[in-house]
Amino acid sequence: MLQLNDWSKRLDPYYKSGLRIIGEIPLTWADINELADIVHAVFVAEGMKRGSDILYYEYPKLMLTLMACFAAHNTKRDYWQAFADFIEVDKVALYNQRWHHCFVELAESEGFKVFKFKDDPTPYVTSIRFQGGIPTYSLPDYFEKMVLPAVQRPDLREIPTKQALAYLLNHAYFVDSPVLDFLRNSGELGIEFFSDSCKLARHALKHHGEILPLGDLNLPSYIVSAFETYFERQVDEKQHWRKPELLAAPYSDDAPVILSLPEQEINLDLFTRQIQWQIVCDDQDQPIILPCKVFRQRQSVVTKEVFQPIQETPKTIIVSLLAVYEETSNVQELRRWNLSLIPSPDRTPIMAFREDRKLVSQSIALPAEPLYLVIPKDCQFTFTGNAILREEFSALSGYWSGWKIEAWDLSGAWSLQLSQNEKLLGRVIPIQGIITQPQLTGGHLFQFQNESSLPLYTTELPSLKIPTTFLHGDQADLNAWQVRVRSKWDAVPSIDVSFKLGQFRSVIQIEKEMALFPLSTILEKESAGTFEVELRGPRDIHLEFRFHFWPSILVCGHSLKIGRPDHDPKSSQFILRLPDKARCEPQAGAEAATITRNPAGWMVTAPETANRVMLDLTMPSDNGGLVRVPIMIPMPKLRWGLATDQDQGILELNQNLLTRSIDQLLQAGNCSLHVEMYGLGDILESLRIRLVEDDKPEQFLQEVKLTRTNFTKDWLRVTLGQFSDSIKNIHSLAQFELIYWTTDREADPIRIPLIELSRDLSIDHVKLDQVTDTTWKISWKEEHTLRNRRVMIVPSWQPWQKPWEYIIPDNSNGELLIENIALPPSQYELYFYISPKWATTKLEQPKNIKPFLCKLCTPVDRLEALDGKGKTPNEHFKNLVEMANIQDSLGEYKQRDIRLSECAKFLTQLSDLNLLLGSLQWIQSKEIDPPVKSFFLRSMYRIEILGTILRSYNLYDPDVIDYLEYTNKVKDIPTDSAKLMLKRVDNPTAIHSAFHSLLKKKDSELISLVIKMMEESRISKRDALDLFCNDVEWVIAYLETTNSNIYSDSLLAGLLPKIANSPTMVCNSNVSELMVRSLPHEDEPEIVKSYLHCLVSENHPQAFGLLMNCFSNKLISDEDVFEFLSQNPIESLEILEKAPKHENHASWISRLIEEFPGAAGIIRPGDKLKTPFGLVKIDTIIHNQKGSQQQIRLGEPESQLNVVLGDGGERIRLVLDFEENKVMMESQKTVWKCGNCGFIHPDYKVVSNHYKANHPQLGMRFEQVNLPIYFDKENIEIL
Repeated sequence: MLQLNDWSKRLDPYYKSGLRIIGEIPLTWADINELADIVHAVFVAEGMKRGSDILYYEYPKLMLTLMACFAAHNTKRDYWQAFADFIEVDKVALYNQRWHHCFVELAESEGFKVFKFKDDPTPYVTSIRFQGGIPTYSLPDYFEKMVLPAVQRPDLREIPTKQALAYLLNHAYFVDSPVLDFLRNSGELGIEFFSDSCKLARHALKHHGEILPLGDLNLPSYIVSAFETYFERQVDEKQHWRKPELLAAPYSDDAPVILSLPEQEINLDLFTRQIQWQIVCDDQDQPIILPCKVFRQRQSVVTKEVFQPIQETPKTIIVSLLAVYEETSNVQELRRWNLSLIPSPDRTPIMAFREDRKLVSQSIALPAEPLYLVIPKDCQFTFTGNAILREEFSALSGYWSGWKIEAWDLSGAWSLQLSQNEKLLGRVIPIQGIITQPQLTGGHLFQFQNESSLPLYTTELPSLKIPTTFLHGDQADLNAWQVRVRSKWDAVPSIDVSFKLGQFRSVIQIEKEMALFPLSTILEKESAGTFEVELRGPRDIHLEFRFHFWPSILVCGHSLKIGRPDHDPKSSQFILRLPDKARCEPQAGAEAATITRNPAGWMVTAPETANRVMLDLTMPSDNGGLVRVPIMIPMPKLRWGLATDQDQGILELNQNLLTRSIDQLLQAGNCSLHVEMYGLGDILESLRIRLVEDDKPEQFLQEVKLTRTNFTKDWLRVTLGQFSDSIKNIHSLAQFELIYWTTDREADPIRIPLIELSRDLSIDHVKLDQVTDTTWKISWKEEHTLRNRRVMIVPSWQPWQKPWEYIIPDNSNGELLIENIALPPSQYELYFYISPKWATTKLEQPKNIKPFLCKLCTPVDRLEALDGKGKTPNEHFKNLVEMANIQDSLGEYKQRDIRLSECAKFLTQLSDLNLLLGSLQWIQSKEIDPPVKSFFLRSMYRIEILGTILRSYNLYDPDVIDYLEYTNKVKDIPTDSAKLMLKRVDNPTAIHSAFHSLLKKKDSELISLVIKMMEESRISKRDALDLFCNDVEWVIAYLETTNSNIYSDSLLAGLLPKIANSPTMVCNSNVSELMVRSLPHEDEPEIVKSYLHCLVSENHPQAFGLLMNCFSNKLISDEDVFEFLSQNPIESLEILEKAPKHENHASWISRLIEEFPGAAGIIRPGDKLKTPFGLVKIDTIIHNQKGSQQQIRLGEPESQLNVVLGDGGERIRLVLDFEENKVMMESQKTVWKCGNCGFIHPDYKVVSNHYKANHPQLGMRFEQVNLPIYFDKENIEIL
């Protein structure tokens, strides 16, 4: 435990750092208890008077901190009594030693705001409570139940903040008491605090989640940080937004800070829009726009992660995710983030990044751990405590030339101060010890983890680790932790259990200040699927851990070694060994791998270009569904790309050799070569980038090391500016190569060509002449004969035709013979360029090269040759399109359109996808009559064409992908084709178009198809809900007729709230059954409560079980449960008596009996009873053994009730004797009795009047009977 001097060292930096309130000091409840123990020890050693003087004069900050921080956590009304009890002294002694005066005096001396009697009737306690602030654990309650209602409810946002606060303080229920204590006891300062909190929330709601900078608010920094966390949890998790982050890049020679723009999941509707990032720095005139690459990832559509170096030194960076509607150019802002970087002039100029390189938010303190620190280059550090310099990095350049970056370990430091030219700069920055949070630990992680997915465990489940700073290991502490373990979607087992850790004390291990709870206690080693562990603990700790688990996976025959380049790349194979019932299949949206089963396991064949294989492991679930767990297997395929200033944000990594002219590269400005492959970061020291000339590969011109990019550990980079002098000396052809030295340094290194450099060709006078039917001669003139030349021939009038490429021999001087090709009389474009001998054949004409046009015939001659020719539908279609192309080049647009119309009769019989696409792309590029264009688009998705293409081509063939992308331009896809797409295709554009085509027709099969797609992880629940959002009642009507399963019910849960609160919604048996199906999948407390209200009101047989499940899962509170039970207290008591015992049952039963005694058969004087002889009111209760009673259970033996019969007029006194179940009347031996209802009275006239009033339609039947009259106590009811 720290002592007085240690605590003084720890607290002093905070008071020098510019605190707004004392409550900003990040102390835990354990810290406050430790301070209290120290103060108590001082009193024991020195006495109350001497001890108080020591604290006031020698340790004033400790005294202030203890009183203020205790006030934040205290829940008792009498602060001084509670504080005295806490430090174990007499309350009067505190007054005698003037602790209330001490606080105000010390706070004023430190510059804090305090209250006077003119401001507040209780200035001392008010000052203490205000300085304590609201504890962090109560802030979610503050935001949810005080701040957001004030800015969202129309009636509250229209009135002044002061009145809104007053209303909420009187009407906000179940709010944490520290929140109410603070707001009720902080006067005008509390109103200002609440007003700025509303300003913070209002701005975030209005500006797509953007958080105002701290400088724009008069709030403590921890409030702003907590609101940002709260808002992200409430909004971003539902929308699946991921916050961009600033990362340190200490080894970069470019910029020391990188903006990480993570993958974002977008809904299917947005896939058809252009998604882009917008980055606005405060010192830039124009925003940076980065188009997003959008792709399919299992059932979701996501944007590709982007990394953007921050070349400037902005104070703030505003990052927005935009959706651009190309048809209207409208821009929809989806989300906005405000990131702070360079501190404002009034703050200490320092930026701190953790070891994972993420920026530490600009809070009041830095964490006591290893950090990268960025400061002005002429500044130095002064530390209190022990700080260790771990590394200094090379000088920064450009905008960052005035800064430097250093790596420090601050684990043993108390504070730091910057100095510049021997003068102190800025405030002291405290260094705060790290509070370890609960986490998952242990278990066996699968050898390959996908960074963008959940962790995957196999064989051995992890454990839940809780630091003993929260837990001392005894039963009481364990019971403070509530754990919920549940499966997500189909899983083995399908589970949803909640429990307190105290139930499993025997299996929890306490070691090294950690408590370990093995999840194998709940889940077995044969489990499979996705699981979520939700942990709730003291002081509002609420954490969720999700992970995948699979019983066993063994990968055989797989290697990640870099191989020597293969100019004819082949597919890779490996085997997966899985449990007997398991299967393996490609993930939806991923590049397809071929999977076959053999005796050794599942043989996976990866395409030759794939750098990773994305698979789903499946297994039957207990409820008839299919468990599905994703895995990623990386392949040893290097990817690379060239980044230039002109192409910022659009770096593409692939396996294609890059070709650049020497002049083009020298004029590109800053450019960098990026390389990436799984495991590359582990062999960094064995890698080099070499520049070599093609004819002298062993005599390299220059060689340099690669550096880490800090994007991922396996993404490396080298700047090419350092090669500029060597590049200028290249004579003909050169290339950049990746050199990998294997562990055998004697062997030759592996060399992988990345970029080819060449001089520009100078060619003219190009001719194409026919030699024989299948032999042609290309001739040209050139100034200098260069090596590695190639020529490409591209037909001018045949848009579907792939080009032909030929290698020109090095000794060829202006002439090339090409053989075995029949070029029909037409016009051709010829491209000349340089490419290595081993480079693969190009499939598209090269960019930035001007072609030469060779005419082998006139347009008229070619039209005559094609007219009426063709034997097959493909040939007829091809000839007609070529004729249309020629007529377009001649300006004969009417004839062109006639030719295209003639194509219609052959369109549905086409089997050549390349012909169809090439023709369509040409048609779309021309100003052709819209009806002609739309006809082609409509017809190309007829079931005849679609079926042929899906049978004949691989779904991941680039031509098939292009074909499916055109669905976005078709207004209505034929019904049978749309259904086939939803069954077979994973392309997001095609799914979106097919879905909306069926939705417009209200085709009921659409809903079953979507549920099937959800089962197969081909569409997310979120996308399904978005697509169905405008047809909710139609979908729900269909779901009513389907069997309950996890997918249809989760879809129902998402749709039902959209109509559950509508005016036409009636809570009937049909609706209640839908609610029963929805509740296990509903996490919104307000929706849960509305469903339960309906079910309880209807006395649904499953209502109580669902009520208890929701309570166990913390979706409703203890008060909510009691409110529901109170709707029908009689039945609730019966159920609670019979239900399995629960720790809350006793309290609920006690409260129900207290508030609804009649429900439990409890009667008291003044209660009314309905008896066979009329309505009576209890006067007194007598027990034969116990005498007069204030309450008793109705019908209890040996008891009698003195009751009064009749409300007004004559009142007859009766005695109900439950010993013999008889009624007696004072001074009477006989009475008149109604023969219809049993009413009795000694006066005949009264009984006669009773007949007339109550039984006028019946004949008069009454008789005189002797007393006592006997009754059945079951016929007596409590009213």
